[in-house]
Amino acid sequence: MIEVMIADDNIRLSSQMANILTKEKKIKIVKIANNGLDAINSYNALKPNVLLLDLDMPFKNGLDVIQELSLDEEEQNKRNIIVISGSMVFRSQISNPSRIKWIFSKPVDYDRIVEEIISIDENERIKPLSQNNIDDLFSKLNIKSYTKGAKYLKDAISIAYYEQPNPISLSNIAKTVAMKNKIPITETILSNMDKTISSMYYKHADNQSVIDIFHMSEKPSTKDFITYAIDFINDQKKYT
Repeated sequence: MIEVMIADDNIRLSSQMANILTKEKKIKIVKIANNGLDAINSYNALKPNVLLLDLDMPFKNGLDVIQELSLDEEEQNKRNIIVISGSMVFRSQISNPSRIKWIFSKPVDYDRIVEEIISIDENERIKPLSQNNIDDLFSKLNIKSYTKGAKYLKDAISIAYYEQPNPISLSNIAKTVAMKNKIPITETILSNMDKTISSMYYKHADNQSVIDIFHMSEKPSTKDFITYAIDFINDQKKYT
């Protein structure tokens, strides 16, 4: 059973949403919160699998909710918040997009929301990713972790890891990395990541780890690098 919490100050809409979603046998609504403060307290107490969150709410708005839940160390790596809001102003101010699975506008597409809820539940079964997993990979590839490109690659791998099993969208991942690092130009992120991959490959192409991980005789694209990195990490996790 997938436990879902709804946070929306529109009582009629949130009740309607609960009634529709519970027609899916896998979904159970555990709480409807009608303000941001109640949403934070209830989420931290109930730990639902998924939070459906409106942004424009009293006491604390959805942005406050996202920020305060993100401070909970146990929850940091979860992408289990689905934002439902018609407010473009609030949507543009989300400072921690890595917590967000999808953003829907009102009126609500309930079929799509059900799909996303089920997808989140499936993704939660993925073993949590730790920084050590990525550091171990970079060590094997002789990538210097302190460079900008390496930092952006780590962020990209972490974001893509929690998107499994969905196909990787490099442009969306780069946008998320740019927002996380407060960089306005996505191309800067892509360029730095590609330079780091090029440096790694042309300096260490004969390294057995490079050959074992990428299974190719030419430099991997950024998308391929992230994909193979996740495959490597998943393989390592099977034995831990």
